[in-house]
Amino acid sequence: MKTRNILFLLFFSLILLGGCKKDREPIPEVYSDYIGLWQGENASEILINADGSGSLYIEKREGNRSSSKSADIANVFITDSTLVFKFMFGIKFTLPVNEPPHLHGDVVHMQVDGVWFDLVE
Repeated sequence: MKTRNILFLLFFSLILLGGCKKDREPIPEVYSDYIGLWQGENASEILINADGSGSLYIEKREGNRSSSKSADIANVFITDSTLVFKFMFGIKFTLPVNEPPHLHGDVVHMQVDGVWFDLVE
């Protein structure tokens, strides 16, 4: 009985870990400017890796209200106007890219979902 439970947990863990990786595609060269660690307002952070993995935490404050979005170990897809963070079970966040990455002075920044981000790595 104990061995069966361990095998079940191992099998289930492999499904969960592999579920996120199967759809992963490297970030296309045309969107390579998005690759890196981005830090934004209110401790917001976006990480986009060249292999198509990434994570995000965005907190927005408007007056007395705040909202946040977060995803760890997501598959990242980029279009001309959106960043899509997709993770297990088909759950995804689609965020508008208001301003794509560009040089402003000596800092590369972009605006995503109304939040400004600076490239730090």
